[in-house]
Amino acid sequence: MPAYKDKERKTWYAQFRVSDGNGNYTTIKKRGFKTKKEALAYESDFGDHYSPSSFLKISEMVETYLADCENHLRPKTMYNKRRYFRLYILPYFGNLRMKDMIPIRVLNWENELLNKNVSPTLVELSFIQLSSVFNFYVKYHGLKSNPAKLAGCIVSAPQRKYNFWTLDEFHKFLAWDPDHGLLTLCIKILYYTGMRIGELKALNLSDIDFTEGAISISKTFSAVDGQVYINPPKTDSGNRTILIPPFLLKEIKKYVDSVYLMSDTLLFPVYESSIRSLLNKASDSLGLPHIRIHDLRHSNASLLVYLGYSPLMIKERLGHKNIKVTLDTYAQMYRAEEVEVVNELDILEVNMEKNLVTYPFYYTFKDNCGMVSIPDFPAISPFKASSLEEACELVSMLVKKEMEFLFSSGKAIPDSSTMFPVHPPKDTVTLYESFVLPS
Repeated sequence: MPAYKDKERKTWYAQFRVSDGNGNYTTIKKRGFKTKKEALAYESDFGDHYSPSSFLKISEMVETYLADCENHLRPKTMYNKRRYFRLYILPYFGNLRMKDMIPIRVLNWENELLNKNVSPTLVELSFIQLSSVFNFYVKYHGLKSNPAKLAGCIVSAPQRKYNFWTLDEFHKFLAWDPDHGLLTLCIKILYYTGMRIGELKALNLSDIDFTEGAISISKTFSAVDGQVYINPPKTDSGNRTILIPPFLLKEIKKYVDSVYLMSDTLLFPVYESSIRSLLNKASDSLGLPHIRIHDLRHSNASLLVYLGYSPLMIKERLGHKNIKVTLDTYAQMYRAEEVEVVNELDILEVNMEKNLVTYPFYYTFKDNCGMVSIPDFPAISPFKASSLEEACELVSMLVKKEMEFLFSSGKAIPDSSTMFPVHPPKDTVTLYESFVLPS
C-alpha cells in the first residue's frame, strides 16, 4: 500500500488512485502524517468507506436513478418524481459530489426549505426522493451508507384529515344539481362504489355486466403532458369486480343507451376539472364540506363504516393492497364509530334510570329511495323516507301513536327485545329512538 516520505517537510503522505466506476480515475493525496503507520491507516480507513460512486456528481446519480425508475414506474409517477428533483433537490445538491454529501448538509437543506415556507409535506416527500437515490446506490453501486438516512427527516407531515360527504349531504347535492347529466352520474358512481377517478375514466362498455350488476376494474387512466395512458392497476388487489346498486345500474344503462359506444371506447369521457368545479359549486351553494374528487372515495368508505361493514370487506371493495392500508387510512372514521358506541351505551344506561325505552329501526337506501322498518312494531308497515332526518321524525310519530293505541287497548307494549346487537339486511343503517313509557 502506497505511503511516501516527504523529505522537505519530514512528514509522510498517502497517495492512491480511485475509480468512479465508469473507467475514470482520480488521484487522492493526503499529506501531514507524522509516521508511515498513520499514512497507511488513513488509506485503509478511506478504502473502508470509499465506493466508485464517491466522486460522482449528485446530478449524475439522480439521472442514473431516474433512468432505472423509467423501467418500472408509471408516467405520472415519473412526472411527479422528476418534479421533486427539479424544484427541491438538484438546485441545492446537483453540483456536489457524493463524497461531499455528509448528514449535516442534508439537515441544513431541510431547514432551508422550511425557512422558504415549503410545506412540511413537500419537505418530507422531497427527503424521501433524495434518500431513494442513495438507497439505490447503496444497493447497486457500492455506496457504503445513505447520508440522508443518517441525517433523518426533521419533519413529519401531519396526518391527513379526510373530508367526506355523509349520505344525507350527498342527497342534498343530488337534489340541488339541476342537470343530472354525465358529470353527476360520474360523481354518483364514485360515491357509491369507492372507485378511483382513474379507474372510472378507464372503463369500457365491456367492463359493465348489466346482467350481474357488476363493474370489472382492471385498468386505470392517467394523462401526462397531454398524453393519455391506460395502465393496469398498481397492485394485483386493484384488479377486482364490484357489485353496484340496482338504481345506479339503471342510470348507467340509461346513459349507455343514449350514446353510441364501441366496446373499446372510454365510457366516461369527462374532465376532472369539470367534476371539481361542480363539487366546489355545490359546496359553496349548500354549505357542505369542500371535498376533492378522491374524497368521494373516502365518502364511500365512511358510508361503509357507518353501515357496519368490516375493514376486510372495505379493503376488498376499495382494492387496497392489504388491510393495514384500510385501517391506517380510515382509523379516524372507526374512532368516530367508537364514540357513537360509547354514546349509545350511555343512552341505554340513562334510559334504564328514566323509565325510557329505546327501539331500533332500519333505514335501507334502495332503488334511489330510503325505506324504513321498525322490527318491534310489526303493525307499522315499512314506509319511504327521503332522508335520515325524515326517517327519525316519522318513526317518532308512528311509534308514539302505536304505543298510545296499545296502552289504551290494554295490550302489552314491546319491551324492545331486539334493541341489542341485531343483524339488519345488507345496505341498511340501524338507528335508535327513545320514548317515555305512557302513564
